Amino acid sequence: MGIDTVPEYLNREFFQKAIKSYKNDETIEIESFEITAAFGEHFGSQMYRWKIDFKSSKYSLMKNVQSLPVVIKIKPLNDAFLGDDTSIQLFKTEIEMYQKILPAFDELYKKNGQSVEFAPEWVSRQ
Repeated sequence: MGIDTVPEYLNREFFQKAIKSYKNDETIEIESFEITAAFGEHFGSQMYRWKIDFKSSKYSLMKNVQSLPVVIKIKPLNDAFLGDDTSIQLFKTEIEMYQKILPAFDELYKKNGQSVEFAPEWVSRQ
């Protein structure tokens, strides 16, 4: 799977909605977005790396274009995994790790005076 096989729904509207939700900012406007890598299939998923440039009028410091690198992980596009509950369960497990378990580890270390990031931030497609 290469860059030329990116799902159609990974478009400007998708990224705009996701970043507005992530930043809690309805004034965000996508300036540009480009795929920088396609990783292919990885353990029941497809992964893509994107660079997204956006502006916001909500904060004076964000009036210039900001860049946000993201990795998108989706269910595989090939027929071999269609209808396979295993890949869906894998995502549920990963979501729980990113939303609950890893933040709990971060908090535990913060309470003990250490700043450790165990994983990148999780942004859900809402």
